[in-house]
Amino acid sequence: MFATIQVAVYFLARTEALAVAQAAVSAQRVYGAKATAYSDAATALLNEGTDGQWLQDALVGTPKPTKDGTGFTVTVVGNAPSLIPDFTVSVSVIVHGTYEVNTPTPVISPSQPPPGPPVPTAP
Repeated sequence: MFATIQVAVYFLARTEALAVAQAAVSAQRVYGAKATAYSDAATALLNEGTDGQWLQDALVGTPKPTKDGTGFTVTVVGNAPSLIPDFTVSVSVIVHGTYEVNTPTPVISPSQPPPGPPVPTAP
């Protein structure tokens, strides 16, 4: 029975770690985000509320860029509460995100006719 409860507590902690990592990625991927946006978002989520602190000793890693430079990963590690004394249950989650880029909006020329059937012309 203790094993079942411990597995449930592990998945609760893992879910919290995943939410923290997703918040960090969502904040950091925004076009023009400051360098510490990921940390601010993760810390805010970790400190929010007191009902269920399932992730203990959480550490949010610095975003690591991908090889092609278009994305990055954030790692969150911590521990799940343990029912057995001196037994550590480690939790680790990695989330990937892509950087937003500034893309120009295409301009549609008003001189082009709209698509559709041709309009009959007068003789």
